[in-house]
Amino acid sequence: MAKLYRILSFLRRVEMCNFKKKGISTFSKSIFFILILLFSILISLSAQTIFPTKPVEIIVTFAAGGAVDTSTRVLASEAEKYFGQKILITNKTGGGGTEGIIQVSKAKPDGYQLLALTSAAITNIVTKKVDYQIDSFDPVIMFTYDPATLSVYANGPYANLDEFLNAAKTTKISIATAGHSTANHVACLVLENKYNLNFKYIHTKGVAEVSTMVAGGHVASGVGPWADFRIMTEQRKMKVIGVMADSRDPRLPDVPTFKEKGYNVLGGVWRGIAAPKGTPPEVIRALHDAFKKALDSPELQKRYNELGLPIVYKNSSDFKANIIDSYESYVNILPLLQQ
Repeated sequence: MAKLYRILSFLRRVEMCNFKKKGISTFSKSIFFILILLFSILISLSAQTIFPTKPVEIIVTFAAGGAVDTSTRVLASEAEKYFGQKILITNKTGGGGTEGIIQVSKAKPDGYQLLALTSAAITNIVTKKVDYQIDSFDPVIMFTYDPATLSVYANGPYANLDEFLNAAKTTKISIATAGHSTANHVACLVLENKYNLNFKYIHTKGVAEVSTMVAGGHVASGVGPWADFRIMTEQRKMKVIGVMADSRDPRLPDVPTFKEKGYNVLGGVWRGIAAPKGTPPEVIRALHDAFKKALDSPELQKRYNELGLPIVYKNSSDFKANIIDSYESYVNILPLLQQ
């Protein structure tokens, strides 16, 4: 490309010299305008974005070791094969994660600083005063959706979902969440109010703490992704009794959904990658394509399966629609969150 550019520039100079010395012949005029056209095309091509030319950073607004952090690191590690550049992960948990979100929303929209975007970022807009909006980002790709699971203390009084739900009609049952207004807290609020149940919410600093509290018998139950409950469940310290999904989770084939028990409530956590608003479309495409290739790789799929992470893919436009739908759902239940 650079060599062709130099050749055309030389020819253009030669043609201009002939133009000055001999005047314009019909043939010379045609050659002259063709060269001008080619010269203009090359200028346009040289201005297009070549991406990436340096390492890319992804801001994760949750602590290292959790499901968001782990899933993003695995995705980034595999995507590096298709980027040709390193992808760096930075954990920025200040302000309940809002500091990292705000940082990316104000970053230069060139694709070199991205956000591990989760449903928690959207609930923050509805329930808190934050310095970003739903349209502060350009969605790149959604890579997983983890339906909410309800777990109980293994030696507690509830052997199954039927017993738990029947008891909640007359007794206030303690239930731990990863925090006020998180997606799983929202799902429990909808369940409680739609079906006249009684819950006492214990809000923690994250799902890891929920798992610890339930496994230790400090609360009767907890809600969160299966990936975060798997270890304590396998150690038989807690028991998953229900899934808030349309159909049974293939990872938990013996665990019923709330829906099949007559409680039509869905809930869970989606995770994806987003860029600052205004990032060039060709950069979004390059990012999307690399992450999609990573998701399709047998290596990543094996690793996600080992971690208990379900792959649910949405492209940039479908992910944007999913974000808007989540926002509208949270707005509709805002009165419940303010109680």
